[in-house]
Amino acid sequence: MKLKIMIYRIKQFFSFQLVLPYIYEHRLTFQALLVPHNNQTFYYELRNLLLRIINERIHAYGAQVTAKIPPEYVQSILIDSLLGVLMVWINKPVPEKPAEFAKIISQTRLLAPLELLDFES
Repeated sequence: MKLKIMIYRIKQFFSFQLVLPYIYEHRLTFQALLVPHNNQTFYYELRNLLLRIINERIHAYGAQVTAKIPPEYVQSILIDSLLGVLMVWINKPVPEKPAEFAKIISQTRLLAPLELLDFES
C-alpha cells in the first residue's frame, strides 16, 4: 500500500522543486525500493512516469526527438540518466539539500542531452 501512496504523491506533485524534499525526507524508503535486484515494480513505475513527463515536456517545448539515433535510445538516455543521478543522490551518506540537488538536475538536463532534441522540425 505504501508503494501506491508514494507513486500517487509523485504523480500528484511531480516537479523537482516539490518532489525532491519528499524523496529527501523518505530517502531510506527510496533506497530500499530502488535497490538493484529487488522487486523492480517501483523502479519501472517511476521510470514510466518519468517517460510520460519527459515526452509531455518535449511536446510542450515544440520539439521532437532527433533522428540522430532511434527514439527509444534517446528516451533511455534522458530517463535512465535522470534515474541514475537520483539514485546516486539518495544513496549518498550526506546528500545535497533538495534545492541544491534540483539545480544539479537542471544542469544535467541542459548539457549534452539537449543536443538530442531537434528544434528545427
